[in-house]
Amino acid sequence: MRTVFLALALTTAVVACRTASSNTLGTAIETAANPDGDSTSITVKVENRGFSDARVYIVSESGSRMRIGTAPGHTDTILTLPNPLSYANAQVRFLVDPIGGGGASLSDQIVVAPGDQVTLTIPPN
Repeated sequence: MRTVFLALALTTAVVACRTASSNTLGTAIETAANPDGDSTSITVKVENRGFSDARVYIVSESGSRMRIGTAPGHTDTILTLPNPLSYANAQVRFLVDPIGGGGASLSDQIVVAPGDQVTLTIPPN
C-alpha cells in the first residue's frame, strides 16, 4: 500500500520516498505508505488550493479518459476510482480541468494498484 503525490504546478520540488519524477508541467510524484490501510480501493485525495472548481479525470495508457469527480475550490476532496482492478499495476495519468477555463493540466504517468492513495494538489490560481 502506498500514497502517490501529484502536484500540478509550474514549479514543484518534492522529495520521494520510493519514486520521483517531473515533467515540463512541473508535475511531481511521491510514493509512501497508504495512511488508511485499505487494500482494495484506489482513492484520489484532491487538495484544491485554487478558487475554481475542477473536474478530475483518470487517463489510461491507451489515452482514454474517465471522469472520476469534481473538486470544489479551496477544499480537500476524496474521490474513489470505480473498478480499481481495471487500473491495477497500469500506468495512468490524471487530468485536472478547471471549470470556467484556465487550461487543463496533465500529470506524469504513474503506476497505481488497489490500496493506493493518490494525492493531487491543485495550486492557487
